[in-house]
Amino acid sequence: EDIKVTMSNVFRSFIRTNSNVILKMSTTQTLVLPDLISTCPFKASVHPEYERVRRESAAWVRGFGVFTGRRGSSFDHLNLELLISLAHPNSGYEELRLCCDWNAVFFLYDELSDILLGKEVRELGDAFLKALGGEYTHNSVISDMTKEWVSRTLHLIYN
Repeated sequence: EDIKVTMSNVFRSFIRTNSNVILKMSTTQTLVLPDLISTCPFKASVHPEYERVRRESAAWVRGFGVFTGRRGSSFDHLNLELLISLAHPNSGYEELRLCCDWNAVFFLYDELSDILLGKEVRELGDAFLKALGGEYTHNSVISDMTKEWVSRTLHLIYN
């Protein structure tokens, strides 16, 4: 079944479509997204640990004090864990969890880079890249999350 998405004046800014055509939305519009799952030539399946990984990954993100209030509600509704569980239905649990947490780190990076100014975005990117290399940036949630994610990933690889 097709999905109808209503976009209100909250999204009045510019929206880029797949064909790179820019649409200016001045009123509420409804976009119909086709049902891609039913037309897919192979059967879609969800990882059997999806519900567990959703709870644990969301708890991990909340543990850093990000995505609270309205942002937290929006983050929950995105259900990024379902996307990852559909993309990796046969992975091990720990691998799935790392993929979900990695996706959350990138989502946070994207959200923060949208609201920060040029110099702050550069500092955010530097903190992220340093954390990937094992270097900690004080008072940076992106550094904290990435550092913990890298540690868990290395533990999984080498143990």
